[in-house]
Amino acid sequence: MHSTTSGGAISAGTPEQVVTPPIEGLIGRVVVDTTCKRVGRVMGNEGPKYQLRPLRGGREWEVSLRNIEVLPTRADCPQCVGIKTARSRANDEGRTNDVSFLTAAFGRHQRSAHS
Repeated sequence: MHSTTSGGAISAGTPEQVVTPPIEGLIGRVVVDTTCKRVGRVMGNEGPKYQLRPLRGGREWEVSLRNIEVLPTRADCPQCVGIKTARSRANDEGRTNDVSFLTAAFGRHQRSAHS
């Protein structure tokens, strides 16, 4: 799901994962081509078409802006922020068992959500 806003930004994802980069900020972002459900990195654009390349390299393909869903970056991810905040608080309070648990939880989250 995405929509173009008046400021030239797009919204994508579920309500808790809405990302609104400016259109010119799409270069380098990881997105989903909603027509074929492929994930790729935006390499450039010519007119209304954007060129995407698979994350592990390979042949580029083109997609129109209306079929791009922007994936959240780690900085945009509320789960990353929440785990890191809880881990920092546990560390400040000297709760070493909780720090270890949250460090492992953060690693699991990174692998499942951002790999």
